[in-house]
Amino acid sequence: MKKTLLLLVVMLCAAWSVNAQVFRSPKAAASAQPKATIAPTAGQAWWGPAVESDVPIGYGTRTAETIYLAAMFNSAKYGLADLTVRAIRVYIPKLARTEIGDSVVVWLGTSRPTTAEKANVAYKTVDVSDLTFGAYNDISFDEPYTMTSRSLYAGYTFRIASASSEDAQYPMPTIDNVNEECGWIKTSSTMTTWTNFATNYDRNIPVSLLFEGEFLDNGAQAVSAGSAKMLKGTSGKIDFTLRNLSPKGISSFAYTVTDANGTQEERTVNLEQPCIRMGNLTTPISLDAGAEARTDNAVVDVVKVNGVENVADESVRKATSNLVIFSRAGTKRVVEEEFTGTWCGWCPRGMVGMELAEKEFGDKFIGIAVHKGSSVADPMETSGNGYTTVLNTYISGFPSCLLDRTSGAIDPYYGTGEQIFSLKDDFNARLSLNVEADIELNAEWTTADKKTVKAETNTTFYLNADKSNYAIGFVMVSDSLKGTSSQWAQTNYFASYAANYANEPNLKPLTQMGSRIVGMAYNHVAILGRGVDKGLTNSVKAPITDGEAQTYSTTMTVPTSTSLVQNKDNLRVIALLFDTTTGDIVNAAEAHIAPPTGVNDVVVKDADRVVGRYNLQGQRVDATQHGVVIVKYADGHSEKVLK
Repeated sequence: MKKTLLLLVVMLCAAWSVNAQVFRSPKAAASAQPKATIAPTAGQAWWGPAVESDVPIGYGTRTAETIYLAAMFNSAKYGLADLTVRAIRVYIPKLARTEIGDSVVVWLGTSRPTTAEKANVAYKTVDVSDLTFGAYNDISFDEPYTMTSRSLYAGYTFRIASASSEDAQYPMPTIDNVNEECGWIKTSSTMTTWTNFATNYDRNIPVSLLFEGEFLDNGAQAVSAGSAKMLKGTSGKIDFTLRNLSPKGISSFAYTVTDANGTQEERTVNLEQPCIRMGNLTTPISLDAGAEARTDNAVVDVVKVNGVENVADESVRKATSNLVIFSRAGTKRVVEEEFTGTWCGWCPRGMVGMELAEKEFGDKFIGIAVHKGSSVADPMETSGNGYTTVLNTYISGFPSCLLDRTSGAIDPYYGTGEQIFSLKDDFNARLSLNVEADIELNAEWTTADKKTVKAETNTTFYLNADKSNYAIGFVMVSDSLKGTSSQWAQTNYFASYAANYANEPNLKPLTQMGSRIVGMAYNHVAILGRGVDKGLTNSVKAPITDGEAQTYSTTMTVPTSTSLVQNKDNLRVIALLFDTTTGDIVNAAEAHIAPPTGVNDVVVKDADRVVGRYNLQGQRVDATQHGVVIVKYADGHSEKVLK
């Protein structure tokens, strides 16, 4: 089963998502083509978040009710004042005649109306017999409308008479987000207030308008420039977001980069496909690091569009990138924060993903499992882990995970891909990046009763900076947690879908475990956190000097809950090094908790006496070995330890 088929069930597990009553169709629409296209004449152009080649994905409430869909055309942002609106292009979902009402209403309004007929600019009723289902349809307005400086909403409304089929259950056509203002959805009974799917689900409504007038040709706005982290003396790439300010397509643009060392040579980006939408285009651009290790700002200026001068106002042509240039690269480790719950039937694939990542990447993998309850409690949920803000900021559905908190929530098994354990590709992408610091961690019990832990970091930066944009946070995790009550049993939907996973070697075993997995041991469970959001104040101090280590220590009191601390030998501490300007995790380290310094047991129980340490290749190593180490004890048992 590919990731696209799993998005529906991800949302079903989302106990507190913004609109948990709205679901995504498990299938994409057929290839869409417009019906009776109105060809633009001289001085006219179709413009909006959709183009004819966009294939919509349906969302819906699975309820028979009236659907309202709209996109906003921001007059000030795109210079639309004085342009005339002649027609609207909308996508009509593929429905049986008995599943839809008698008509579709298209409308224009300077605000979002409560009903289509209350749109304050124009509305037009179109008989469904004059429309083509499963296609884009062009509809002329009886009277043209001249845009003012005020923005315009363009939308359409139709009634679902019967939601018996899958197409009628998911009748809201949406396309990939290109404009943050173009995803407005409302229904008559289930969602009675307008909601912007562009911000909640990264989806737009496929609506375009036929404009007439004098357009701002060859105009582009610099929306944002991503941060750059590079070794000195090299070139790197950043993600640069461009907004097309004209219905004319952008096939190329040229830019310059200016930092403390001056202005770099002009460079041109040729786009594989022209940017013709009313929205944003993100593409990588190159810049040079320079010869010094430093932090700096780089201003990216879009100087040309399609080979001629960018006619956009100079105030919108520029975006600033934060530069971090370092003298050498630290040893990168990737932090996976998995968000899960015993009540979540699809969450077992996240646990499988964590196990595979640990096996694949060894000591380059650092895992944290954050448990949260729903209407059914999860016994491993605790506010003490410090993840409340992170959950509210990043997570809208379970299962999901964050990798270094850089790209938003992704699937904890498929990642951003669709194939078997394609999360591995996301890991490799993170590991391929150079980072500006190394961090090491030591953790030890402060007393023999093992009630508090001293965690101490040594962080070495490979750059010079007068101020610190970094901080360190700490998480305590526990392995092998078990329980006997019903809440400890892991819900498992895979047991009901054995046929779908017959050729999926990693997930197939889940299909044979029953709908409730009893006796499961939970690993990487976050039980205590300090500075989990963006780190602790003054944990990294200015100035930062290239090659000099900074030491920071904190004390953590072990939770008294027996459900979270079942065996103190199974506890580990993780240190997270944050870039506070972005919230990203730059690097991390983890350690098992050592005995107190200077405290030696007079008698060592045979079960606790170490008789050998071995790496994953079976070679004997000493106690200073870092990475995954297999520790063997005198009584014959062994365990894997990550140092």
